[in-house]
Amino acid sequence: MDLILSYIGFSQSIFAIILILTKRPIKIASVILCVLLLVFALTFGFDILQNYDIVPTRRWFLSLGLRMMCAPLIYLYTKYITKDFSKFNPSDYLHILPSLSLILVFFILKLQPENNLISAELFYDKYKWLRMIYGWIFISLIVYYVVAALRIVIRFKKQIKDNYSFNSYKISLDWLLVMIVLFVFLILLIIISSVLYEQGKINTNVFIFRHILELFNVYALSIWGFHQKQLISGDVTDSDSESGVDIEESSSGKYVKSGLKSEDAKNYVENLVKYMEESGVWKDSELSIAKLASQTSISKHQLSEVLNEYLGKNFYVFVNEYRVEYAKQLLMKKEYGNWSIIAIAYECGFNSKTAFNIFFKKHTQQTPSEFRRLVMSSSPEKVM
Repeated sequence: MDLILSYIGFSQSIFAIILILTKRPIKIASVILCVLLLVFALTFGFDILQNYDIVPTRRWFLSLGLRMMCAPLIYLYTKYITKDFSKFNPSDYLHILPSLSLILVFFILKLQPENNLISAELFYDKYKWLRMIYGWIFISLIVYYVVAALRIVIRFKKQIKDNYSFNSYKISLDWLLVMIVLFVFLILLIIISSVLYEQGKINTNVFIFRHILELFNVYALSIWGFHQKQLISGDVTDSDSESGVDIEESSSGKYVKSGLKSEDAKNYVENLVKYMEESGVWKDSELSIAKLASQTSISKHQLSEVLNEYLGKNFYVFVNEYRVEYAKQLLMKKEYGNWSIIAIAYECGFNSKTAFNIFFKKHTQQTPSEFRRLVMSSSPEKVM
């Protein structure tokens, strides 16, 4: 059973890597996700090789070295999926140094003359102190990177309505929160089972449960990771930095380092409103602030500032107000009388009936159905 799980895990990891790399364009976050899946593939692969005595049972340096990469990779994936960097930051390679240092130290020790002829078991027992040191480093890395990844996700979720005009699982990152929690459970299982196994309190059957959880992680990363789209956040991107945009939002929500003048802001507002009214771009059910910024030639961060500071609303409210106003027009027109509420919602750019009903009622204090009934009953002969 254990060997079968290892084969399935290895095959699924490699298959998912190939599948994700076929997506175009290839984003940095996708590459990081593939590296994470490769780590799982190698872990399963070593278990397979161990079954055939190709690698020794005592291979803690490889197993721990690989697992030490997981938390930094999850953090880096979270960082790069929530912000569309144009290139990988070279300093981010430093995050995998602890893992590489363990493998390097092992080979240095193994090449020492006194260690050439000793068995893997004796070598394992001889350097228990080293395992203890890297064990604590491993736990510290887990805590640090899990907290860092959670902070990024939580911060991003708070910014969703400043960047998107719709709600969807594709932008919520709820699956990533689940994955981080599952990863923590996996690490706890690995640590506890390893300690108990060393003490002789459990047998190798416990590793089947570890492989099951690892396999679940692989499938979850494969499915959700493949469908995840590149996201944007309210942070300054590479392109904005290069263009000289210097906008920083304080904890109070104010833009404390903006070079945007009032006169320029007024022109941006006029051009933005004119474009929205003439283009009907709000009918795009997946309209984002980045997409609107590219169409209006206004920096994403300047556009965000104009909306928040000069119009007093976030991007989500700004776009959906246009959608609701258009929906009201359709609900009052006789030729749309036989259209369902969901059909009108889609026609206006909403991506679900629930989102349409919630925002419509918030904006008009009535549901779309109530609004239609009131219009029809009050003056049916005046319906357009």
